[in-house]
Amino acid sequence: RTDLELNDYNSAIEKFEGALTWDPNNIDARLGLFEAGVLKGNERLIMKNANIVKRAASGRNDDGVDKSKVAATFLLAAEHYFKKDKFSECDRMLKSAESLGSKGTRNLELKGHLAFAKGESGDAKKHYLAAVEAGSEDAKVALNLARIERADGNLAEAEGYIQKAMKASPAEAHVELARISESRDKGDEALDHWKKAVEANPSLHSARLGLANILLRRDEAKAALEHAEQAKSLRSDDIASRLAVADCKFRLKDYDEAVEESSSSRDARLDAADAARAPLWAALFDALAAHEQWRPLLATAARLAPRPWFRSFRARLCDGAVTRALAAPCAALAQRAVLRRRARAAASWDEDQSTEAADDSDARAVLEDVASVARARPSAVDAALLASIRDALKTFHPAALAAFDGTAAAPAARSSSFGGRRISLGPSPE
Repeated sequence: RTDLELNDYNSAIEKFEGALTWDPNNIDARLGLFEAGVLKGNERLIMKNANIVKRAASGRNDDGVDKSKVAATFLLAAEHYFKKDKFSECDRMLKSAESLGSKGTRNLELKGHLAFAKGESGDAKKHYLAAVEAGSEDAKVALNLARIERADGNLAEAEGYIQKAMKASPAEAHVELARISESRDKGDEALDHWKKAVEANPSLHSARLGLANILLRRDEAKAALEHAEQAKSLRSDDIASRLAVADCKFRLKDYDEAVEESSSSRDARLDAADAARAPLWAALFDALAAHEQWRPLLATAARLAPRPWFRSFRARLCDGAVTRALAAPCAALAQRAVLRRRARAAASWDEDQSTEAADDSDARAVLEDVASVARARPSAVDAALLASIRDALKTFHPAALAAFDGTAAAPAARSSSFGGRRISLGPSPE
């Protein structure tokens, strides 16, 4: 506990794990590991200990477990996952915190942020207004309320919320005022706000891009190029920034550079198009899962794994089917491992029994896909499935285990997801 207070998380984790070695039922050590995991951002420790700590805090109120402290730790875990854009885990941790009695403005603010990030503006507004009524002075709450009101056409209400955020977040506030000015066709006023936003925070991507775009509309391509390139450097994967740079160079008659910049945006545009079709991908995955077509489902997911959109929150609709597609081969390989151990045991008693090495090339091919998809969609992998994947890799493809755990380079991409022999994936794990 002293190490935790001193922010020496590694030492604290080592000591808590040592305590569990002597007493696996030591709930104080479990709670300590959970807290250390949250404070350090170690998601393996968070997921491993969260349910045990929650059951202890929910079921036994007089065994020394500080229920309010556990609730506060779950709320910290929810905030950690929100910052990582892992919204399903954030929601789960937030619900656990509230089930243990966590209440207040931080809960309402986080519920509003979560709904806003999901595009659920009605729920976001409800939670934000409740947070404001409870005394919230968070600038992000005020700015998101302003964005909701602006989207609904309530510009005066939006300006009121923006002014509340001006002192704490001047750059973001001027960005929102610039957008309101643009919607009113007040170009000079908008330009002034864009410039003030960049002055307040030169590293704010939206401010740089907004200033570049308004300068382009005013035919000031040379001045716009500086801000477009800054926006691109801040977010190299942003299509709008790349296209703004290309537009500037085209207007400056730097045609070769403009063409090159436009071409580099092509893959990003294709990725964005796939992201827009995420519900269709999810429907395809669900249909394959419903018919237990694990091999084509896993092969398709493996081909999508390198794509940025598939690694982002936008692919969350696919997570249910992906989870089942990952679990099926792991279950089949676990059964294969059991049968092989029995065969080896029988061979040790029967000298006539063949002991030649088995060909596991099919298992290795499948497990490379499993590993790549699991890395791309960690939100689809809970603690039990993670353990199953690691067990399968350890048994059938130990060379890939280090890469999967992040301690070595990932295996090179293969031209075929299911080369070699077929592997029977068996029935659905459900």
